[in-house]
Amino acid sequence: MSKQRYKFLQMFRFKQKQPLFNRKELLVSLGVAGCIVALRLLGFFQLFEWIALDILFQLRPLETYPQPITIIAVDEISLRTIGTWPVPDRTIAELLMKLNKYQPRAIGLDIYRDFKVDPGHEQLLAAYKATPNLVGIEKLSQKRDNHVLPPIGLNRSQVGFNNIVLDSDAKVRRSLLYWHTYKEKHESFALKIAKLYLQSNGIVPLAAQSNPEYLQLGKAVFSRFLPNDGSYVGADNRGYQIISNFPKPSCETCSPDNWGFRKVSLREVLNDKVPENWIKNRIVLIGSTAPSLQDYVQIPYSSQFVGQVKTIAGVELQAYFTSEIISGALYSRPLIKVWSDPIEYLWIWVCAYLGVVTRYQIKKTTISFLIIIFFGSVLAGSAFVIFLDGWWIPIIPGLIRAC
Repeated sequence: MSKQRYKFLQMFRFKQKQPLFNRKELLVSLGVAGCIVALRLLGFFQLFEWIALDILFQLRPLETYPQPITIIAVDEISLRTIGTWPVPDRTIAELLMKLNKYQPRAIGLDIYRDFKVDPGHEQLLAAYKATPNLVGIEKLSQKRDNHVLPPIGLNRSQVGFNNIVLDSDAKVRRSLLYWHTYKEKHESFALKIAKLYLQSNGIVPLAAQSNPEYLQLGKAVFSRFLPNDGSYVGADNRGYQIISNFPKPSCETCSPDNWGFRKVSLREVLNDKVPENWIKNRIVLIGSTAPSLQDYVQIPYSSQFVGQVKTIAGVELQAYFTSEIISGALYSRPLIKVWSDPIEYLWIWVCAYLGVVTRYQIKKTTISFLIIIFFGSVLAGSAFVIFLDGWWIPIIPGLIRAC
């Protein structure tokens, strides 16, 4: 063996006759891990872990699960054509009757109709009766003054709430399935729509075998969100919440992004300019996308590495929630899962130990730096691969401890 090759290999050799766990390295790694865990429990890394989660969503490839959702958008051109907001009852009635001819499986009206908007109220009531697969919305609140009532004349069983949960950075990362107000149980708008669609496949809600308190639909078990799941610290988990695994559906008509949900405008449907197969046997969600109505939110896909923050309309958010439920129930698409606290703490310590060993055992600064970069890359890459299967693991604490 040449001297140059021997010297190169020597740089990677650890000290001989070292025990598996060196006492000093073990104590230092435990101390580092303990400090980082304490900071995490205090919420110091929460925002950074949310950002890392958003990046994982953005990096994921387009999904090929069938998307049964078509959005009918009340856009600016449709508003100018109608000439008023709210959309009159007569226009909504005409829309519902046109949709009924195409036989969609479910229709979601993501527009508040808690008061009459003449002309055409009697026509709208008749359309409600002729559309048993229609679901309307209400907004729940513990304060009655903030409660937006269900649509007038629509059967109470055909109403779901559209409340959303915002994180402290004003993004939506969780969804609500159920909520109780004044001892009454309510279902979300997205869940009701999904259930209507899944009925044709013989799928009905069940109590999960793994935990009777969890909802099971088909192949999907929806684990209830807890206050400290993932990077969350003492989050409000009232109601039945889940961390949403937002789909990234491919869509040929969704330029320039080439992903999202198929959208057609309200005026196109009223003028019979929509192909029948875009509606028949599908879910149709009706809602505002007009910027002037300001019904917009941010989700993990909203922030880009470079460029302006991209918001989505409220009806698109409901499409994401609905799609997640259906694809999980029919195709076993992963839901977001998190490790238990002991496993997370063990993971953090392992990362800290690797970082400490690297510093103590490898004396060459350049080599030590390269190995740390290698460990960090492996950690980030592993987190991404695991995320594709629905697991959200502590990336930021792991990177800090490994470094």
